[in-house]
Amino acid sequence: MSTSGAISTLWPLVLYFAAIIAIIGAILVSSFIIGERRKNRSPLVYESGMNPTALPICACR
Repeated sequence: MSTSGAISTLWPLVLYFAAIIAIIGAILVSSFIIGERRKNRSPLVYESGMNPTALPICACR
């Protein structure tokens, strides 16, 4: 097999991986552009996303 034969055999694979990288990049860029922006974030983050109503009890003294 010559070098040109090997290149002509691999170009669909290279094209496939280039398309995958382009799709991943487009998804990341579009999610950054379209994504939700929050200006009033709470300094204390909990799983529910709600502001805490009381101080957490810590038994680590």
